[in-house]
Amino acid sequence: MSNPEHPAYGDNHPRFGCEDGENDVAECVEFLGELLEIGFLDPVKRPILSFEVSPLEGESPEIVIANAKRVLDEAWAQV
Repeated sequence: MSNPEHPAYGDNHPRFGCEDGENDVAECVEFLGELLEIGFLDPVKRPILSFEVSPLEGESPEIVIANAKRVLDEAWAQV
């Protein structure tokens, strides 16, 4: 989050695809690709991997979690 006026600015862990955010599927694809390239991840047996996301005011925690899972699944499919 580079917009200091945004409520999620700082160490607030906004959801993937958040307006003015900087992380979504494409960035996860790049991140996972780098982790595979350096040998941190196994391309066959997917390890436990987590992301910290927090709902903003008015957002459903369940939907934010479902979105994070969707983004990770889509990213894995593209790596």
